[in-house]
Amino acid sequence: MSTTTKRIWQCLRKWSPPALDCFKINCDANLQVMGWWSLEAIVRDATGLAMASASWRMKGSDDVKFAEAFALYHSTDLALACGFKRVVFEVDIEQLVSLVQNDLIEDRSYLGQLLYEIQSLQTQFDTCSLTYIDRSCNGLTHKMAQIAHSNPNNVWIEEVPFKANEVYIHEILH
Repeated sequence: MSTTTKRIWQCLRKWSPPALDCFKINCDANLQVMGWWSLEAIVRDATGLAMASASWRMKGSDDVKFAEAFALYHSTDLALACGFKRVVFEVDIEQLVSLVQNDLIEDRSYLGQLLYEIQSLQTQFDTCSLTYIDRSCNGLTHKMAQIAHSNPNNVWIEEVPFKANEVYIHEILH
């Protein structure tokens, strides 16, 4: 990662807003349907309002870490496509944070290549950090990832999928 990319590893207990000049991207993967992954991301501003959200569905294995890495990859790509330059990513797999932050990835597996791609994409941001958030505090993206099985491959600008509105409003108010 470039020297302009800031990386932080910390554990948060609930969703918290980013700095005023940053955007926070939460992502998650759902493996409830055998042989399929549903992936979800939401980009929020400092007030907690959705700037963009997206869902993806793809064939996948039962490897949770690999699925979560794909969710992070797609989330990174979404943030770049939307033009966000100062970002904080949150994932609920602690090991994924340390894997992405490893500057010496020697894993020649598919996961290692994906981690390298994530690192390469993250250098395109002005600032970028990756943070662990407890799974119990990643409720909105968890709900959205469940929905993505039935409503895949969509992008929403300044909104979330209708079926996730209740969780979204709850997180804004609390």
